[in-house]
Amino acid sequence: QLQLAASPDSDEMVLVVSNASSQDYALVWNGSAWGNAQTLSGAGAGNDRTDIYVAYEQQSGDALVVYGKGTASVHSRTWNGTSWGSEGTLAAPAGASGVARWATLASDPTSDRVALGVLTYNANVWLAIWDGAAWQAPVLATTAASTATAPAVAVAFESTTGHALATYTEGASYVRYRSWPAAAGWSG
Repeated sequence: QLQLAASPDSDEMVLVVSNASSQDYALVWNGSAWGNAQTLSGAGAGNDRTDIYVAYEQQSGDALVVYGKGTASVHSRTWNGTSWGSEGTLAAPAGASGVARWATLASDPTSDRVALGVLTYNANVWLAIWDGAAWQAPVLATTAASTATAPAVAVAFESTTGHALATYTEGASYVRYRSWPAAAGWSG
């Protein structure tokens, strides 16, 4: 699995890689060469190759990477253009079960917020918002996604309002959604 994201204000890019041994790495492209490699998850045990993602904060230009380590929690690091921050951990919300299997991110063009969608091995979907400095409390969206073997969750931000939208499958034939306005949090 590979995910590549471009900085909103320079030629920099961050690549996240999960190899055949489920080891996760991040590398920085400075416009002419790769460097600043960071091991995200070196063990690979109990880990999946689809639980990595990268997105840039649109105002600060910092990159946010998320990855699993064979647990229900999702881990993250930021790249500020010079160095990698320390690893942070976001625990799955109450009621969620299963190891994080798929992760996806989307950046808000009007702020440094980043939306996260996670699908677990137990077909649970949960959502969270990074505010540019820390994770807000995650929300369980469903415990009955239609599959755990495909990316059955997507997130995006509206271009002008800064509201997020998450879509996910539920049961055999439903696509559900939740919206996230900053003042109210995730909808039902």
